[in-house]
Amino acid sequence: MNPMFHRHLVAAYAVTWIVQLSYLAYAARKWVAARKAQREIQKNRPSS
Repeated sequence: MNPMFHRHLVAAYAVTWIVQLSYLAYAARKWVAARKAQREIQKNRPSS
């Protein structure tokens, strides 16, 4: 196997993992923020 091909393959996998984990972190932060906002809405809602 060509060493240059192997380096590019490893780099492609690394970039793919970085992109996927970055999106996962972004989605998790948005989910936590949405949960926090929903709790604030429920906390501030006057009970009947």
